[in-house]
Amino acid sequence: MWATMPRSSWATASRRPRIRCCCSDRRPMGRRPASDCRAGSPARPAPRPRSARSSHDTHAAAHPIDALLVLTGAAGLVDAMSYLELGHVFTAMMTGNTVLLALAIGQGEVMAALRSTLALAAFSVGAAGGAVILLRGRARGEWPPIVTATLALEGVVLGVFGGVWHARVAVSRSEVLVVVLIVLSGLAMGIQAAAVRHLGVPGVASTYITGTLTSLMAELVSWLVPRGASPSGQSANGWPTGSASRHLRLLAAVFLVYGAGALVGTVLQARSSPLLAWVPFVCVAAVVVNGLVRHREPVPKES
Repeated sequence: MWATMPRSSWATASRRPRIRCCCSDRRPMGRRPASDCRAGSPARPAPRPRSARSSHDTHAAAHPIDALLVLTGAAGLVDAMSYLELGHVFTAMMTGNTVLLALAIGQGEVMAALRSTLALAAFSVGAAGGAVILLRGRARGEWPPIVTATLALEGVVLGVFGGVWHARVAVSRSEVLVVVLIVLSGLAMGIQAAAVRHLGVPGVASTYITGTLTSLMAELVSWLVPRGASPSGQSANGWPTGSASRHLRLLAAVFLVYGAGALVGTVLQARSSPLLAWVPFVCVAAVVVNGLVRHREPVPKES
């Protein structure tokens, strides 16, 4: 047959464009069903790696959960201290403090309104200052070094808070020192809230529980509902259903530890323990030391 084909036919056949099927291409590509292997059909991009599709699955495990819980307990203790000793004001939980401010205004209690206003203002300044510091750092790794630096600043503020607290107990219980303590504790809790938010763990905050409790209930419902009922394969907070139980335990632990911190603060206050003012400082200092030891920024190697 080839012997009788004219040379012009050979040239025409050699110039005829070749259409390659994606299944015959030996370059690395994604798998395609046989029905999609039609002549001229464009090759589909390779699927994303499994680790990219399930980034939330390891997100809770990536962050040091023990450090988050220690910070949460410290915040609960500070709220108990401020409410019992600083004129019924919250310096960590701004939701309750906003309600207290409204009540004080409605009842015409000027000093109570002033204390709540100072707590709100101090918390806001602390959160803004912490956010400015965090923006200057590089958000990389499970616990960025800038988070440790921000919490170190909180520790300094809490150290000053502890000193002023003891001065108030030993020297006088003047209203001026109460105002100073409200401002210092509000600043510290605002800085902590900004640092925890920077970690980006969904549904977890160390200074308030309303959002955490809402996320806990939503996650519980997603965990109890059969997996097939979720068309996206994700829980209420965007976590894969496979990791929903782990995230559920984390949210429950945050809720319980916050209450436990408030309970410890109440017991220490009732016994007039000198440890009361230093427990939050020790908690934050422990988290900072943990961050310096376990999550140091690697030193670049010289070429």
